[in-house]
Amino acid sequence: MRKSDEPKRGWLLRLQSTYVLPLARGIYLLIALLALVTMIGGGAYVLFLQASVGAEPGSLPLPPPYQGADPVATPSERSVDFALVQSRLEPPTKIQFVVTPGAITKPLSEGQVLGRFLAETPNKLAPFPDGVSLLGGRDAELFERVADSSGQAIALAARPALADEIKAALVDIQQETTRTFEIRVVARDRYGITSAPADLSFALKLAPAPAVIAAPAQESQAEPTPLQAIARDIARTVQPEVNPEHFAVYNKAIEVPGRCGASAEDGSFVSNYRRAFEEVRTRLTAANVDAFYAGLCDAWKAVLGREEAKREQVLEGQRAAREAADAARAKVQWENQRRLQEHGARAIEAKAKTALILPVLGGALVTFLAIALVLAFLAIEGHSRAVRAAMEAMVRIADGRQTQSHETQGA
Repeated sequence: MRKSDEPKRGWLLRLQSTYVLPLARGIYLLIALLALVTMIGGGAYVLFLQASVGAEPGSLPLPPPYQGADPVATPSERSVDFALVQSRLEPPTKIQFVVTPGAITKPLSEGQVLGRFLAETPNKLAPFPDGVSLLGGRDAELFERVADSSGQAIALAARPALADEIKAALVDIQQETTRTFEIRVVARDRYGITSAPADLSFALKLAPAPAVIAAPAQESQAEPTPLQAIARDIARTVQPEVNPEHFAVYNKAIEVPGRCGASAEDGSFVSNYRRAFEEVRTRLTAANVDAFYAGLCDAWKAVLGREEAKREQVLEGQRAAREAADAARAKVQWENQRRLQEHGARAIEAKAKTALILPVLGGALVTFLAIALVLAFLAIEGHSRAVRAAMEAMVRIADGRQTQSHETQGA
């Protein structure tokens, strides 16, 4: 190397040492820092993604299905009719004597029952002999209190004096006549509540013996059914005399359940049939018996209507409860399904992002390691340059001392 090239070479070395190498180190250091930040941030983000989809989403508890409990009426919804309670404390009213036989065409036998007493009271009349007492009256001595054939009512039977009077009146009778009787009575219900004395008037019809009418034989039953017992009582009330009209009334009374849309074996209808009859027994006649049947059917249809309305109300409540339970279950199931779908979507998104970030992290790591190696080499180069500069300085100092020594010796 020529000596003229040494200044130029020194200038280049100084330029490299002063500007180029520090600038290169700064650029490499900045890139290394960026790569390091990328690795740290990317790794943290990947960990966050994996943690966010690592646990299963919480599910809401599913409501129980509809259990089918029928709504029932609570005691607070029930109200007692106090008028019914008060009616039980009232004494018997509207006492009357109903003559059983029709026109009397033959002499009475001693003790023959002529009719029974009736009264309006919810407690029913007391059984024989307490239900009705004879206090007197114009014709009281002609009658004697007895129990009727059913044993459920108090009747009047003819005493010998009345039997003799009727027998005498029937001798050579040519047309129907009427004999009126008057008595004074009081009535008691089965709880002993006594009515005020009442004066009763009733009549016995006397007529010539009619021609024999062949009446259909009534089937004898040792123990009639409740419906047959009601029909028998209605027939006796409407037409006491046993004749074709009596049997027609009986047959019509038997057909009432079918007329009202019930069956003859329906105990509830038969029970209401009996109570309704007992309620209107004193006012029942051949003229209004059909009206009684119509009213009974209307009342029974009203009962069935109330039961149907109650049943519909119960069914409607059940349907509403079932729909509410199903809606609540469907809402919770939909919410749980939505959470599962969102979790699945997040898991797929996290997997895709992780697949994109991992190559970036790998590239950043490679870049960081490469730049770290370059910086290491630059650090070695800088160290070598410093050592070289120190050695050159020492050589220059040594050369200066030798030159000064030669100059001193020459002088």
